[in-house]
Amino acid sequence: MRTRVAGIAVAALTTLGATQAAGAKDYTIGVSVPTADHGWAGGIIFQAERVAKLLMAEHPGLKVIVKTSSDPVSQANALEDLTTEGVEALVILPIDPNPLVNAIREVKSHGTFVALVDRSPSVNDSSVRDFYIAGNNYGLGAAAGDYIKAHTPDARIVVIRGLPIPIDQERQNGFDNAIKGSNVKILAKQYGNWSRDDAFKVMQDFLTKYSQIDAVWCQDDDMGVGVLQAIKQAKRTDIKYVIGGAGSKEFIKKVMDGDKMVPVDVLYPDTMVATAMEITAAHLLDKVTVAGTYTLDATLVTPANAKEYYFPDSPY
Repeated sequence: MRTRVAGIAVAALTTLGATQAAGAKDYTIGVSVPTADHGWAGGIIFQAERVAKLLMAEHPGLKVIVKTSSDPVSQANALEDLTTEGVEALVILPIDPNPLVNAIREVKSHGTFVALVDRSPSVNDSSVRDFYIAGNNYGLGAAAGDYIKAHTPDARIVVIRGLPIPIDQERQNGFDNAIKGSNVKILAKQYGNWSRDDAFKVMQDFLTKYSQIDAVWCQDDDMGVGVLQAIKQAKRTDIKYVIGGAGSKEFIKKVMDGDKMVPVDVLYPDTMVATAMEITAAHLLDKVTVAGTYTLDATLVTPANAKEYYFPDSPY
């Protein structure tokens, strides 16, 4: 499926050139994303702004507006602003989809093409979106669970979750189902808010409470940094490894280098909004038919393939 989405994006960029040469009408794409409250979100913004500049430079009749928001209320207000500015299309990664469903539906009711990214209250609801692209949250959790079950089948582990929102639950469901029926035991689960500092504090509490921990799953590489810091500070040697997720360059490099504490990582591409923008532009400018749901791979990164996913110039 990742290849299929990449193919759509390549085709989109190819056809856009022909359309612009033919003199297409002007269009505006609004892009709404969360503020950079953690590394992956920073990568999303970087990639979105990079592609916005490229699209506008290549196609003078196209305007792309990127807005960031810190909470669902401010994001709903951003959608109102974009509607007032007369966007023909919206690409949105909702902070939390459930409080925003009515605001998104209102945008679409004006005839606006809506590309929903990563988080959705109902991916099959045509009143909310025309096109949906996302990372594989369930697969991210399942990949981590499968690795732990295969490599430390009797592990006693702790889990640091992200935030109490749907994508977090999808990841947890994938993990729980992957270890079901095994001897892997979860000692405790706690939210770390996808924050290095919060995960550090949560891990400190776990280290105080449990004298034996074999492994840690923390859903996100940013939180993994805090977890590793807490383990190092406490000088604990019982913990064999930490599994994060999202594919930050810091964790990918650790996998490349054979760091025993970070033997693998799981991808969750920070380019998904940028890809949705390219596809949306092709839909507007060349009338490329775009519909349905596309799920990107949750690839397990190992020392054997880590070089393929290491981008040292990336902000994340």
